[in-house]
Amino acid sequence: KEDDPKKTLKRMENLGELKFIRPDLRFTKKSQALFDSVKKVTAWFKLAYLKKRALDVWLIYLMALLDGLSVKNIQAVCKDFVFRKGEEMRLVSYKKDGPGIIRFLKKSGGVPPSRIYERLEPVSYEAILAIMAKSASKTAEKRISDFLTKYNGMRLRINGGDLEAIGVREGPGYR
Repeated sequence: KEDDPKKTLKRMENLGELKFIRPDLRFTKKSQALFDSVKKVTAWFKLAYLKKRALDVWLIYLMALLDGLSVKNIQAVCKDFVFRKGEEMRLVSYKKDGPGIIRFLKKSGGVPPSRIYERLEPVSYEAILAIMAKSASKTAEKRISDFLTKYNGMRLRINGGDLEAIGVREGPGYR
């Protein structure tokens, strides 16, 4: 629950202590850069959403720490350290879905907000922010920022009765 666990993890890496979490776990320069990015992203989120939603910042840092491990090894860490099911699901979701979401968000050209919403809406805030930190893309960061600040939580104000009233015929596109 430290604000900046990077220094502690560097020390643990130097002492070879990370092997107690997982034998192949390392805190590399790449990991350190990802931690710096996580710090920036979480600071931005806290400013933008201070009253809206609590955030498990420790889980985002853990996603960054475990980023180099496979899904199987992440699940093993969760089992060994008795994580709650929801925490494990968020860690695994980040690992499984993160790379595809990053590729999608980095695409050049116009991507409609509805497609971004479709990809990000089922993902936890922690995983979204870890993805934002890892993306290293201004385009991806902007799209995630827009999702979090503009589109997330939006609901349509019309219903089937409204569509019927303006003459839309029932069919596959009606739902």
